[in-house]
Amino acid sequence: VQERIPDSYNSWTVEFHVDGRPARLTCDAVAKYGGVPHGLDGDIATAIIDLYVEAGTTADGTVRTTAYQILRRAGLDTSGRYYQSLLQTLFRLRTTTYTASEAWRDHGRGNWTTATFNYLSELEFTSDDEATELSSGSVLKIRLAEPIVRSIRAQYTKPLDLDFLTSLERPQTRAVYRLLDARRYDPVT
Repeated sequence: VQERIPDSYNSWTVEFHVDGRPARLTCDAVAKYGGVPHGLDGDIATAIIDLYVEAGTTADGTVRTTAYQILRRAGLDTSGRYYQSLLQTLFRLRTTTYTASEAWRDHGRGNWTTATFNYLSELEFTSDDEATELSSGSVLKIRLAEPIVRSIRAQYTKPLDLDFLTSLERPQTRAVYRLLDARRYDPVT
């Protein structure tokens, strides 16, 4: 739930208990892309999940969309400057590694597991110029990580109320809403 971080902030670890057992969540990022996911990254991830669900939750986790559609779905301005932010977010989501030690729900099997993954397992896009920048017409092929795909298909990870989410003005406020929404449900059932 951080809006701005120094580029050197490349990892964090949180320890907690799940069903009375110790668990740990670790995030390791590549400094080149601006540190751990933060700010608008959660909004973009939420928009990608929503587009994936809207497309019918393909078995391989692939979403085909445009940069414009992602920004629009995230409730962000589509006039220009956010395309560079979107590209940085996508690179962070592709390169950051999460390890959920006894903290990732394998809902289909009904247990807590250890999983290590990047949020996105694949990223391809077109650009209008040689600088490989995104624009409104950029076409993207995004593949969500297999653990995330299984979680969504098992209806454990779910889309959010995007109308309400996008009505919140600050990335931190939207992040708190995502956390509070998740706390509304029993993680086991």
